[in-house]
Amino acid sequence: MGARRHVRTLTARRFPIGSAEAVDLGHQWELTPGRPEISAPGHTLLGWLASRTPGPGENLPVPPPWPQPPTPGWGRPRHP
Repeated sequence: MGARRHVRTLTARRFPIGSAEAVDLGHQWELTPGRPEISAPGHTLLGWLASRTPGPGENLPVPPPWPQPPTPGWGRPRHP
């Protein structure tokens, strides 16, 4: 899933974050207007939003669980 799809899902669920900014990538995503903003390196945001690492700050909401189906070919060498 791309970032836009994740943002749409978080917005639909009224995730209590106003915006998320990946400071190292120069990207910002608007989620729920009027809520707190968060900024961190992109890999930190991704880990937190995927529920794989702690959040980049204190008292942050727990992100919703994401379906994580295996991607075909992930981790396998490609054969010509």
